[in-house]
Amino acid sequence: MTPLLFFASKESFGSLLILPVIQEFLIAGATGAAALTLSLWAVKSLPVGVKTVFGRLFSVVIVFVLGFFFFGEIPLWNELFFVTLILIAGGALAMQKNEFAHLDNKVAKGIFLTFVSAILAGFSFYYMSKLSREVDPFLSAYVWETLIGLFALLFGILRSISAQKIARVSWKEFGTIALVSWPTIIGTGCFAYAITLGPLGIANAIGAGGILVSIVIAHFLYGEKLIRAQWFWIAVIFVGLVGLKLMGS
Repeated sequence: MTPLLFFASKESFGSLLILPVIQEFLIAGATGAAALTLSLWAVKSLPVGVKTVFGRLFSVVIVFVLGFFFFGEIPLWNELFFVTLILIAGGALAMQKNEFAHLDNKVAKGIFLTFVSAILAGFSFYYMSKLSREVDPFLSAYVWETLIGLFALLFGILRSISAQKIARVSWKEFGTIALVSWPTIIGTGCFAYAITLGPLGIANAIGAGGILVSIVIAHFLYGEKLIRAQWFWIAVIFVGLVGLKLMGS
């Protein structure tokens, strides 16, 4: 994430000494790490593509609510229509049965974990968005992601004390992790900058393209082939998310 600092303004670094800013960064990092932890637990129960859809569904709705209460961003009637469409399609998707041998197939558990994860992620995105607007988008993105990593490490250490110990990672595995995670530099930086240009809810909804990417990857890497009904309702949700983007453009 260090390259993001080259794009941050020099004046913004002084804000890291302000107590309220530090507190908001800590909240954003802690809730972000907790959200990711629950999200990864959810993929033990749901196919990656379906989990991603529900995560995006819950996230968009929650962020719209947070944007309304904290930023005064009042959604238009056509935006509410697409949100309603997304919720209906999400309910229909949840009722589809498609079990896989490598999952525990506890759909309700997976959806619940995804929902709680989305709530935490919503608060994390809110504080990160607030800091991006008030401090600097690129500095905020760097500090946010760094704190998420540190809090995730803390969670792992705490869990190792009472339960399973932290697994050792070989250099090859570390290289693989680094390879698949480097696009986060671009994604987080772009999202943080986008927040300074438009409403929080719309910026979050634009990320719907990630749904198709995750479905394709899960299809080929994990053999998680979705049935037609799942594809249909995912398509409806995707249309709803794209509709929200167009309404905000």
